[in-house]
Amino acid sequence: MPGYNGWEVLQQLREDQHSMPVVMVSADASEGCDRADSLQLNDGYIIKPIRLDLMLDTIAQMLALDWRFEKSAEPLAEIPSPETGTLALPDKAHRQQLANLARIGHRKGLLEALYELKHSGEAEGPFTRELTTLTNDFQFEKILELLKVAEHETS
Repeated sequence: MPGYNGWEVLQQLREDQHSMPVVMVSADASEGCDRADSLQLNDGYIIKPIRLDLMLDTIAQMLALDWRFEKSAEPLAEIPSPETGTLALPDKAHRQQLANLARIGHRKGLLEALYELKHSGEAEGPFTRELTTLTNDFQFEKILELLKVAEHETS
C-alpha cells in the first residue's frame, strides 16, 4: 500500500478485526519499540538478515506446527555447485560485497552488483553469468559456497 509502512498496514488490519498471526520483519532491531501498541499488534518480530531456522521456528510456534523435513526432489536442489577453478573471480572486495548480499538473500542487490561488475569489466562473463543464474534460482547458499571456497583459495 503506497504511502503506508508495515505498522500502519497492520494497525488498519487490526482495526478491521483481522486477527491472523503476523510476524514483522525489519533490519531495524528497535523498530516499533517506540509504539506502545506494537506488542499487541504483531505476534512475532524477526530482524534481518533472516535466518531460515528462526523464521520457521517462529511460524511453527505461532501456528502450532510440527515441521517435517524431507529431502527435496526439486531440480533446483540438485544443481551442482560451480567449479571455482573454472571461473575467473573478481577481487576480494567485490566477492565480499556479493557474499554480504547473498547472506541476506538480496536478489535484486546481487543482480545489480553483478551487472555493474560485468559492465565495468571488473568481472568476467562466465563468472557473472554463473552467479546471475544462481541468483535467479535463489541459490544463495551455493553463491556463498562458491565465494567462500574462493576466499580460502586466495588466502
